[in-house]
Amino acid sequence: MDIRNNLTRLHELENCSVIEGHLQILLMFKTRPEDFRYLSFPKLIMITDYLLLFRVYGLESLKDLFPNLTVIRGSRLFFNYALVIFEMVHLKELGLYNLMNITRGSVRIEKNNELCYLATIDWSRILDSVEDNYIVLNKDDKEECGDICPGTGKGKANCPATVINGHFVERCWTHSHCQKVCPTICKSHGCTADGLCCHSECLGNCSAPDDPTKCVACRNFYLEGRCVPTCPPPYYHFQDWRCVNFSFCLDLHNKCKNSRRQGCHQYVIHDNKCIPECPSGYTMNSTNLMCTPCLGPCPKICHLLEGEKTIDSVTSAQELRGCTVVNGSLIINIRGGNNLAAELEANLGLIEEISGYLKIRRSYALVSLSFFRKLRLIRGETLEVGNYSFYALDNQNLRQLWDWSKHNLTIINGKLFFHYNPKLCLSEIHKMEEVSGTKGRQERNDIALKTNGDQASCENELLKFSFIRTSYDKIMLKWEPYWPPDFRDLLGFMLFYKEAKASSGNGVEDSRPSRKRRSLGDVVNVTMMPPVIPIFPNVSSTVVPTTQEPPRPVEKVVNKESLVISGLRHFTGYRIELQACNQDAPEERCSVAAYVSARTMPEAKADDIVGPVTHEIFENNVVHLTWQEPKEPNGLIVLYEVSYRRYGDEELHLCVSRKHFALEQGCRLRGLPPGNYSVRIRATSLAGNGSWTEPTYFYVTDYLDVPSNLAKIIIGPLIFVFLFSGVIGSIYLFLRKRQPDGPMGPLYASSNPEYLSASDVFPCSVYVPDEWEVPRDKITLLRELGQGSFGMVYEGNAKDIIKGEAETRVAVKTVNEAASLRERIEFLNEASVMKGFTCHHVVRLLGVVSKGQPTLVVMELMAQGDLKSYLRSLRPDAENNPGRPPPTLQEMIQMAGEIADGMAYLNAKKFVHRDLAARNCMVAHDFTVKIGDFGMTRDIYEMDYYRKGGKGLLPVRWMAPESLKDGVFTASSDMWSFGVVLWEITSLAEQPYQGLSNEQVLKFVMDGGYLDQPDNCPERVTNLMHMCWQFNPKMRPTFLEIVNLLKDDLHPSFPEVSFFHSEENKGPENEELEMEFEGDMENVPLDRSSHCQREEAGGREGGVSSLGLKRSYEEHIPYTHMNGGKKNGRILTLPRSNPS
Repeated sequence: MDIRNNLTRLHELENCSVIEGHLQILLMFKTRPEDFRYLSFPKLIMITDYLLLFRVYGLESLKDLFPNLTVIRGSRLFFNYALVIFEMVHLKELGLYNLMNITRGSVRIEKNNELCYLATIDWSRILDSVEDNYIVLNKDDKEECGDICPGTGKGKANCPATVINGHFVERCWTHSHCQKVCPTICKSHGCTADGLCCHSECLGNCSAPDDPTKCVACRNFYLEGRCVPTCPPPYYHFQDWRCVNFSFCLDLHNKCKNSRRQGCHQYVIHDNKCIPECPSGYTMNSTNLMCTPCLGPCPKICHLLEGEKTIDSVTSAQELRGCTVVNGSLIINIRGGNNLAAELEANLGLIEEISGYLKIRRSYALVSLSFFRKLRLIRGETLEVGNYSFYALDNQNLRQLWDWSKHNLTIINGKLFFHYNPKLCLSEIHKMEEVSGTKGRQERNDIALKTNGDQASCENELLKFSFIRTSYDKIMLKWEPYWPPDFRDLLGFMLFYKEAKASSGNGVEDSRPSRKRRSLGDVVNVTMMPPVIPIFPNVSSTVVPTTQEPPRPVEKVVNKESLVISGLRHFTGYRIELQACNQDAPEERCSVAAYVSARTMPEAKADDIVGPVTHEIFENNVVHLTWQEPKEPNGLIVLYEVSYRRYGDEELHLCVSRKHFALEQGCRLRGLPPGNYSVRIRATSLAGNGSWTEPTYFYVTDYLDVPSNLAKIIIGPLIFVFLFSGVIGSIYLFLRKRQPDGPMGPLYASSNPEYLSASDVFPCSVYVPDEWEVPRDKITLLRELGQGSFGMVYEGNAKDIIKGEAETRVAVKTVNEAASLRERIEFLNEASVMKGFTCHHVVRLLGVVSKGQPTLVVMELMAQGDLKSYLRSLRPDAENNPGRPPPTLQEMIQMAGEIADGMAYLNAKKFVHRDLAARNCMVAHDFTVKIGDFGMTRDIYEMDYYRKGGKGLLPVRWMAPESLKDGVFTASSDMWSFGVVLWEITSLAEQPYQGLSNEQVLKFVMDGGYLDQPDNCPERVTNLMHMCWQFNPKMRPTFLEIVNLLKDDLHPSFPEVSFFHSEENKGPENEELEMEFEGDMENVPLDRSSHCQREEAGGREGGVSSLGLKRSYEEHIPYTHMNGGKKNGRILTLPRSNPS
């Protein structure tokens, strides 16, 4: 199975337990980690051939993709490998924690720059032999991984340990999955989870010991739920792993009986096996599919697709194995390979007849065509361009065609063509003309006289010396002139000589080729006497003086094959992609990129601490040391080494981790005896140690010697306790007085319409654990979901967090380790806002872990992510499309009703959202849409916000005109944003006001503009949008009214879970809306002029009437920003021309 370019075909593995063949996943350059987040194929247990992964971007681990893959049989291999992981640029771990056996073949893991957890795998427990494994150029090679097996961080060894190369090491696949190691007595049969040996017919694992029906995979054959050593009659072996009956094999045979599709085989029965074809020397009996021995040579006619076949490898030659007659033409184009002659003869040696032509082209690996040992006839029914039935072009090493004394070949139709075969002599070609019966058919240029055999010793002729003279430093030779028939063929003469101890030689060794060679006769060996005057002066160095001109500098390099890249960061890993392009053209005209990974050299002084080491002495003999971190270290700082000593004592050393340094902004030396001290510090990075700082001196006194300290020790804490209690009590009374009915006390809005900062409310507030506190040991983090406002968000499991559920999947928000105390309090207080929210259509807070570090906030898990990403994934051309069509009108109405119900609940709690958008709505596993946890997506979609005039970030494309103009945020401005969310739903999350800059959107909306109707938008949804986008905020409906409009079309389960139908909502359907009608509501304009209709009413005569409101827009809008003041006034429902 070949899956490439996108993930569409990967879903075909949904219900597969065995892949009969290979699995290749490759060449996916646009996939991201989130595309694989919910992909899992737990049913896949075995692959019969091989598994290959190559350049799949975004895939970080296989632990979720193939969690139960146990066996790779390797029946057919990829260049002798059963598992290939090559150039997976984002893969961090293999994670195949259930893989127990690779039956045949080796492992190749190469050029994976992020791949760790390789040294912790004992491959000898999976393979019979590890000698041929090729595991190189991975991150694991660079000793940067720091692999930690489960339990190691807590000082416990949970994983089994084995010895490899003398090292006794724990074995694991990931930080949470050990490698399963069965007792030695079990051999390769596998074992149960309790370590009990499986039955001898099992392979990998089993669910019960010594039971052949409980095997995960079978060592030999699988038959009706049982592992057996061989298939009993009437069953046959199939694909080397299972038993099938005759009807199964017959169906396969008939399926391809009349098909010429490549790879479709007419299965036959031979030697108790159902196999694709009969072996050599056998032919099929059509009555019973059995292979019977041939009487003489077995004819086998092979029909070629499209009339020809190119043989460019041993693999392609194997497809013609056993063929005696080839119905078509053959093109041989083999450039390299191992043991080629034997492989080609084994696969092509039985071919006796070719109906078309035979073409040998650029086959540099061929020396002879003798592998066609039985080829006797080339019919030439179809010919190569130019009417050639035998064509040989540019074969640099071809020396012989056939041994013509033993081989007979007839060519019925067509000519011969020979060009650029430098080692094939013309005599060999002329011999073929005579034997094949083609002599006289060729034209003058069909057989090149100058490019065939020009580098071979095809003819020899003896040259005689006519003059020989010797002197102390030279030899003069003359020989008889030689002129070939065409004088242009004579390029020159080559003279070979060597020193001889005596003149007893009788010839010159000739090992250099020439097209037509003349040998030098009367060879004379010459011995020279040492010269009287030395030729060169004596020198004592290895450099001999020369008078040659020094080489000139290179002025220009054309088509260079090297490049120096400068300006890189020191000690930084880089992955460089290299492509060959025909010209400066778009990317599709370039080759597939080749990768190389390298790390730059470390900077000599990059790890030095710049600046002085400062100190502050506290009571109890505690000294706080601070220093500046290296600005651009080599890689990252691992730790700091603090060396200090008291005068007269030995030097002491303290290691300070990078995490500890960030928490304390330095380090503290505690319990120092009084005295003079010196201290120096150095940093240690991935590249090694930096330099020591200059010594810093300080003096520690005994604080008990100072009498006044005793009073400070007693009185100081008491004063602090009283003051702190007074401040807390005052704040509590103030909050109770301001808002007795709010969910969390007053909520103040700052001038920046972002989420409320805890520092705006309680500059000195401290979070106090309450009934929402969850023990840390009940939370288990599984994997990353994404980046939130304060830190990473994880998927995890929580125990006993929901009544009646032992374990619940949850989302866990964290705060960055380097966050300040104020940011941590703000993080907790932001979560505390949600403690008062208990609505099915608002994401629910489940608990808080505030004790210890890091701080955790446990939320309801929204498996489908945010609504914006979900909608974009439903686009037909989306690469991560889950296979669902775009939402129907019914689904759009359901989404709108759920969002409106959640917002109605927030309004009832006097909470103004201020940032309602698809990105801030979340989609649950059952596709219910809920108002998201506040602040989670601000960092992810930062481009959706705009900073106006140096103020805070504004989501201008979702904001109402009064919010843009005056900074007024009310339930009515949320309703405008709700209309934009409806627009996002119908457009599958396109960018609102596309083509306009943020400044243009500001002016456009404040001038009365609103979004155009999306393509194919249902009329009912369009009407809802227009109701939300009334310029006058009082003309917009409430969220309760929206739900009331849609309630009859929502899912039957909606009344059971909605706020609208709950007891908490005080009968919205029974309230009378206060309106004053002064004309036809059909004529109310949908533009900014609606807010001044009352003033214009008196000036109109007989035309359009206007609607009068009880309050003008200029009056104070009853909702204060977020502090829950006066309840919202009545909102008018805008009548529609087409009620829905």
